[in-house]
Amino acid sequence: MALRALLREVGTRERPPARAANPSLPRRWEARAVRCQRRGFPPQVLLTSLVDAEGYPAAEIAAPYHERWEIELGYDEVKAEMLDRQEAIRSSRPAGIAQELWGIALAYNLVRLEMVRMQRRRGLLRPRSAS
Repeated sequence: MALRALLREVGTRERPPARAANPSLPRRWEARAVRCQRRGFPPQVLLTSLVDAEGYPAAEIAAPYHERWEIELGYDEVKAEMLDRQEAIRSSRPAGIAQELWGIALAYNLVRLEMVRMQRRRGLLRPRSAS
């Protein structure tokens, strides 16, 4: 992963209601732009308030971002494919809601497990590439 970090001061547009609610909000703050590119993906810029480059290396900022993105893709998959974009649980009782959520998680993880096994048999390393 190619990384390059830049230190920038970032300004904000004035938000009178926010400033009225909390007058201590800064008008400007320092932010660090971490440019990164994963193989096979376009370059990206991540902004962070962790401006200490020695204490927080660019690689340590970029890696969790991409891991988080994989999790977000998993959530989207559950909503789009398994729930058919119906973002409502049918049960109205807590025990029924818990049962539905566990069922969704179990089904999703069983499908993912089978995808990983299939990819390993084929000698591939990226289970998300299977559909």
